[in-house]
Amino acid sequence: MAKKFVAVLFCLLLTACSQPAVNDLQGKAHRLSDFKNKILLVNVWAPWCAPCRKEVPLLNQFAKQHQATVAVIGLSFVTNKLPVLRQQAAKLNIRYPVLLHYPPKSWHLPAAAVLPTTIVFDKAGKVVKIIQGPVTKKQLNALIGRSRHPALVAGSPEQPRHPALDAGSPDSTMVLDGDSGSRPE
Repeated sequence: MAKKFVAVLFCLLLTACSQPAVNDLQGKAHRLSDFKNKILLVNVWAPWCAPCRKEVPLLNQFAKQHQATVAVIGLSFVTNKLPVLRQQAAKLNIRYPVLLHYPPKSWHLPAAAVLPTTIVFDKAGKVVKIIQGPVTKKQLNALIGRSRHPALVAGSPEQPRHPALDAGSPDSTMVLDGDSGSRPE
């Protein structure tokens, strides 16, 4: 009996250690599996992006109001330097976790082509929606209203094969040119 217990414990530890994690600005490690049974919003932003700055208060409020069913995480497009990121997040009053580095490939996080971009994960950790441009209260409330929709329920056979793209209006987004060398820090 003791051998079985040790074997099970070893397998559990091995599984937990094999899940790649990324730290936030406070040093807390985040794994995609940490958000199981929650809708996860990963918001890609930059401090020089006016639409990004404008949506922060709405995301703060949404994260606080729906913390039992939704998690919001910020991801800076321009830097992974801790002091700079802390200063930028504080200046923008971001109250949800901000990741220090881009998540590992196991998160299947698509690259942002527009700022801001919000990537929506279902309760099983699969990307189900990409919102390009600033999110609106209506879009966020629709996510909560659809949380019982098969596409956002863990293990649903009706999950979409490709993420849907919701393009923001042309004047409310910043299209990225792909030249990482020209982005300010």
